[in-house]
Amino acid sequence: MIGDLLAVLGRWWEDPALTGLHRLPASTLAGQIPDFDDRYVHDLGGAWDFQLLDRPTAPLGDAWQPIRVPGCWTTQGFGDRPQYTNVVMPFAGDPPYVPDRNPTGVYRTTFRRPAGWADRRTILNVGSAESCAAVWCNGTFAGIASDSRLPSEFDLTAHVRAGANELVVMVVRWSAHTWMEDQDHWYHAGLERRVYLRSVPPVSLADVRLTPHLAGDGSATLAVDARVDWGARLADPPPGWSVRVRLGRRAAIAPVSLLDATSHVAAHVDAYRHPGPRAAVTLAVPRVEAWSHESPRRYRVTVELRDPSGAVAHTYSAQVGFRSVEVRGAELLLNGVPLLIAGVNRHDHHPTNGKTLTDDELRADVGNIKRCGFNAVRTSHYPPDPVVLDACDELGLWVLLEANVETHARTRELAHDPRFEHQYVERVQRAVATHWNHPSIVGWSLGNEAGYGAVHDAAAAWVRRTDPSRFVQYEGCLMDRWRDGAFVPEWATAATDIECPMYPPVGNLIRWATETTPDRPLILCEYSHAMGNSNGGLADYWNAFERYHGLQGGFVWDWKDQAFALTDADGRRFWGYGGSWGDDPHDSVFCDNGMVNADGVPRPAVEEHRWLTRPVRTTFAGDALTITNRRAFTTIADLRAEVSAGAKVVRRLRLDLAPGESTRVDAPGADTIRWTDKSGQIVAWDQGPRAVVVSLRRSSVRATGSTTEAARSPVVELVETTPPVLTLWRAPTDNDGIQAGPFAGMARPLRWWRRWGLDTQPPEQLGVVHRRTAMRLPDGGVRYDEDVRIPPELNDVPRVGVYFSVPAEYANLRWRGRGPWETMPDRRHAPIGTWSSTVAEQLVDYPWPQHHGSHIDTDWFELTDARGRGVRCQLGGLTFDVSAYSAEALTAARTLAELRPDGRTHVHIDAALRGAGTAACGPDTDVIVGPGRYRFSWSIHPLGR
Repeated sequence: MIGDLLAVLGRWWEDPALTGLHRLPASTLAGQIPDFDDRYVHDLGGAWDFQLLDRPTAPLGDAWQPIRVPGCWTTQGFGDRPQYTNVVMPFAGDPPYVPDRNPTGVYRTTFRRPAGWADRRTILNVGSAESCAAVWCNGTFAGIASDSRLPSEFDLTAHVRAGANELVVMVVRWSAHTWMEDQDHWYHAGLERRVYLRSVPPVSLADVRLTPHLAGDGSATLAVDARVDWGARLADPPPGWSVRVRLGRRAAIAPVSLLDATSHVAAHVDAYRHPGPRAAVTLAVPRVEAWSHESPRRYRVTVELRDPSGAVAHTYSAQVGFRSVEVRGAELLLNGVPLLIAGVNRHDHHPTNGKTLTDDELRADVGNIKRCGFNAVRTSHYPPDPVVLDACDELGLWVLLEANVETHARTRELAHDPRFEHQYVERVQRAVATHWNHPSIVGWSLGNEAGYGAVHDAAAAWVRRTDPSRFVQYEGCLMDRWRDGAFVPEWATAATDIECPMYPPVGNLIRWATETTPDRPLILCEYSHAMGNSNGGLADYWNAFERYHGLQGGFVWDWKDQAFALTDADGRRFWGYGGSWGDDPHDSVFCDNGMVNADGVPRPAVEEHRWLTRPVRTTFAGDALTITNRRAFTTIADLRAEVSAGAKVVRRLRLDLAPGESTRVDAPGADTIRWTDKSGQIVAWDQGPRAVVVSLRRSSVRATGSTTEAARSPVVELVETTPPVLTLWRAPTDNDGIQAGPFAGMARPLRWWRRWGLDTQPPEQLGVVHRRTAMRLPDGGVRYDEDVRIPPELNDVPRVGVYFSVPAEYANLRWRGRGPWETMPDRRHAPIGTWSSTVAEQLVDYPWPQHHGSHIDTDWFELTDARGRGVRCQLGGLTFDVSAYSAEALTAARTLAELRPDGRTHVHIDAALRGAGTAACGPDTDVIVGPGRYRFSWSIHPLGR
């Protein structure tokens, strides 16, 4: 069986032009989520038989093992593990070739043809096969498929029989097509999405494309293009077939076009104008509610194929949303509004199962994105499982759908390689054809980091001609000029309607908006790289988006860490990354760039983004509040607000403000307002001057007594035993410098910090001058006045502050300042309040241990034991962090499992702290701690008896 295919096609998996064989055309029907309650749909998911061969040419054995479908074999214990690379290929060589040793999975299952299917056609839908697959039914070859992220369908009608049927799918891990899928994510292998059979009548709907158009007056039209498949290859199909479309109470019917062969002349004339066996229907709708991310209103559409007698032969049903998409000058208009895109890039990833997620997990993922303040998703860098798109339709997220094209390891080469030209265009075409009917999709991306050539211009031209209702985007044609900063309007941009660079500094965006004459909107396809303790400067981007015409937002990189939940030999859990499986080559922790952990738990940076994109903005002026609805399409009548003065609620509000409308409200003494939605989640907050702690002001603690006058206390004994010391070191973040993989040692400033010895030498040995005045206080505390001079040669240091430790039993934390989440000097938006935590809860489980838990603008904090004994530190606006792990331990650890409590709680108090930035991939922070003089005061006091 497999040998016969080899004899005919040879090494078929290494032929980049052989993208499919006997595969049905891509269609919206193939991209639907199957309804397994439908008697004409049969789920093939579950346990299959499986053999893992070491190469496609290896003979099959007799031993079969069970495997779960859908699922990656790389996560099911067969010895062939996931591998993570970003740019380089996971194997050596040149395209289109792959290694002879090439893991190959052979899947086998049996099924019985369901009742009522005998006189119909049986179609197999393979939702995803990484990287390519061949199919046999009852020993007969049925077809070949490539493109790991789109469904492939095969007509099995001629092969299926009554009784038991055997289905075999051979999946080859590495292929010529792998060179087209060199994306920044894990390489897996297997049948990763659902596999099922569907049954259609002999004459059936083959494809249905719904194109809604929303007019400015609220009226709409729905154009329906239905393609019919005669199935039985009728030489002379009978006339009288028609297509009927229903939308609510409205309906229209159109005949299926047939080639008129009644006469020689008619045949000649019709040959020029015949559109094929299809029907075109347009419904006029006087008034509809527009689909948007704020109000994702959808309408049920039913398309019926009717035979000449009028009987319904085949039905297609979908939910349609009416919205308009237009690029006009330097604006992308969605429903006529130049909306700011608060987007995020998203991969399919599960911390245990890899590329396979359940429907519930996929829907929860989309819901979490929505709750975190995002209004758009870029499907990086391939089409997602269709459940994701259905959830975006339902919940309301604009979608930029990206074709499964990335040739990062050969960025410039393959775009000009004639052997691969067909793949570039076909992958874009199939992505559009499969996902056409989703109202959430407003733009098509031609791929990512795949060079720029005529193939991209061809693909863009095909999309524009085929679907003028959406825009086309491709960053690859802009990459060089944005890298060089040459934004002259010499648009070599036939492949993009949107200016869509990745990771430019904010200053370059402002230059583009003010020094050129933009003829298209700018929406960043990637920015604010969320790797570890990151997303510093996000507010600077949003200030620019709101201020400068033509800047319309962007997509944060990215949504979720691509980490794996692993355990070490001692059973300690940690997040695995590139190399954790023994995979080589690998790109280490660079797969972990998420705003949320791999299990979906939000990182502190999510709160920064949520605040910047909040739906309501409130400004405080004396005893009055100015409240503005920042939504684009809906009122804020669904939200409730509580206005507080300290801990007391002084007013509750419900306002019906139109989009963009403002109003003034009196609220004497108010310092805080919080808005909640119907579920009770806080969706917006603001504070006025009464709530804000002034940063870096001198401590208000009054110094009395002297070092000899005050009585000894537990605090005095503590600081004399482990006195506070000056420190410039912090555990490096990923943005300070990635510490493993091909990036190790490349990035500043970590390279310089270690060269200077900041991690090993006391600051005083590096030319730092530190003078301190310590004074005992009557309550048994101690006040410190610090005076620090950083020499010019240390022009960028991690921090200027002091460090001390207390016993680990001081494990309860309470503070007054910004919180409750971690803040950084360039990621600072958190409300002022009094917050409680434990020291253990301060750890943010970044996969690579690093600096965490800082709280800026702090008035005071307390550390206490179970009986309330401990210490209180008065900071007067300084920054602090506490951890169960020292900076040295965090620096040395490569995973969370390597961290061990040492019996101490480690405390840092900072007068200056370097910002987070995004320098692992993008601009560095603007908050640099440089040379100069730093003077600050703080005090420590005993608590309890």
